[in-house]
Order: sequence, then structure tokens, then C-alpha cells
Amino acid sequence: MKKILILIIFFFSCCETNLPTVSGNQNEIEIIIPENCDSVKNFLREIFSAPAHDLSPFEPIFDVIFLSPQQFRTQKKLHRNIFILQLDSTRNILFEKQENIWASPQIVLRLTFSKDSFALNFLKSYAEKIVEIFQESEFKRLNKVFQQIEDKNASEFLLKKFHFISLIPKKYQKTKDSLNFIWFLNENSEKNMGFFIYSLNFLQLSEKTFVYRRDSVLKRNVFGNLPHSFMKTETRFPLYFSEKKLKNKKIYIVKGLWKIENDFMGGVFVSYLLSCGKSNSYVVLDGYVYAPNQKKRSLLQEVESLFYFISVNSE
Repeated sequence: MKKILILIIFFFSCCETNLPTVSGNQNEIEIIIPENCDSVKNFLREIFSAPAHDLSPFEPIFDVIFLSPQQFRTQKKLHRNIFILQLDSTRNILFEKQENIWASPQIVLRLTFSKDSFALNFLKSYAEKIVEIFQESEFKRLNKVFQQIEDKNASEFLLKKFHFISLIPKKYQKTKDSLNFIWFLNENSEKNMGFFIYSLNFLQLSEKTFVYRRDSVLKRNVFGNLPHSFMKTETRFPLYFSEKKLKNKKIYIVKGLWKIENDFMGGVFVSYLLSCGKSNSYVVLDGYVYAPNQKKRSLLQEVESLFYFISVNSE
């Protein structure tokens, strides 16, 4: 007789408003797992500690803290991201998503399973979705913080010029505004990060055509400190392409590395390509980070959070 894999997903949000603020660092996960589940634990380490596609030198997608059920008490329950795995002989598989149980804003996933093999099969099938849930929770936290420091004039400017709504914090200042190139900059002595907005046309969108079109725009608008130096895509490393849906429209997402030609600067970037209604025409939101000797993962995530919840005006 075949064993049946049962999947039940619950979405539950705690309504309490007096919860303590979450603890833990950005992109950090607590994983609660019973002893003697080594195969499951090793697979979880592979999932969450895998190199982020867009970073070099490689940083993991998440920083993982493994705890036993006995260690999971008091302050440990206040963590921002929690994944609880528990054995129960009466259930093959039960998966639950919960929010704000012990702290806020908190995300808690639970996976209950009767055998390690059931847990492994489930995780292999839904690993990408589980990672996405935790990543989206980090974007939501950033978005909530930025709502408190929104530059409404900048947001209205984008709506009028490009017909999309994006939340722009006050620390990002508009430093260039030409016919087809807008530059918002957030700079201090330790880092330079920001984003460009411009339009591109493609007869056929591919990695080759994207790099060619992107570099042609950056060469005309983003210059280095040395003569004949300018920003361009670093092509010695692969780009990472993905897509998401927004009101039945595809948004193409490209992540990779950039460099300054004829100089020694470089960093990471993320580009969102939005179809603007015309055939083969896209508006590009192109975020970048320059932070020598610093980890880039959380910085690039901050820039991407400005694009992640973008809303296209229907008019």
C-alpha cells in the first residue's frame, strides 16, 4: 500500500497588539529540531546556508541557529524568524504558517512529521517556497520601517513620471534627473547605495541583450573617479534571473555584480524590469550597493525592498 503524503497549510495571525518587539538580526533564522534527525537537519542547513545568488564573496541566504526543543524557551521565542520541526507519530506531514505568536513582527513555520523521510520529501518539494516566506517577511519589516520615514514628494514624483507607486525613504535623495535616467542616492563615509530608473527596449529579453542595453545606459550616466571610468555589468560571474507576477504582469528580476571600468570599484546590483504597456518596452529599477569590506546581503536587501512591493498605476 502506498504511503500518502498529507499536506495541510494553515495561515494564522495573532491579534495581540501588546507583544514585545522581535529579537535577532536581519536574515537570521532559529530552527528548532529534535535530536536524532540528522538527515533533516543537514538538508535544512543546505537550504538556508546556501550561497545567495547575487553576492560575492559568497554570503549565505540566511544565518542559521539550530536549537533543541529543550533550548527553545523564554527569550528564544522572541526571535523574528522561527522554523519549528516536531515529531508526531499520528501525522505524516502537517505544515503551518503563523505570525506574531510570541513577538511582533514575527513569522513562525511549523513542520510536524512522523518520519524523517516524510520531512525530507516535503522539504525537497517546498524548499524554494519556504525560503521565499522568510525572505518576504524581511522585506515586510523593512517596508514597515520605511513607512515611518517616507519621502512622499519622491513617491509622488515616481507616480507622475513612471506611473508606479514605490515607497522611497527620505535618506534616498534624488541626485540626477534627466530625460531617461533618474538617480536616487544614499551615501555616507562607509557605503554608497542607491538606485537608477530608466527605460529599455528589447526585441528579445535575454542575459546578453539585458547586459548590452543596461551597460549602454550606465556608460552614459554613471561615472567613476578616474578618466574614462564608468559603471558596467561584471560578466565574469553569472547573472541570476527570476520573475514574479504583479496584477497578471511579469516582473523580471536580475541580480549580479557590477564594476567600474578603468577603476577598481565594484559591488552588487538588483534590477526589476516592469513592462510599461508598450511592446518590448520596460521600465528598469536598478539598485546597487558599494560597501568595501562590508557584507552586502542586508544592504542589497534594503535596496530591493524599495522595489519588492511596487504597485503599478492602472490608469
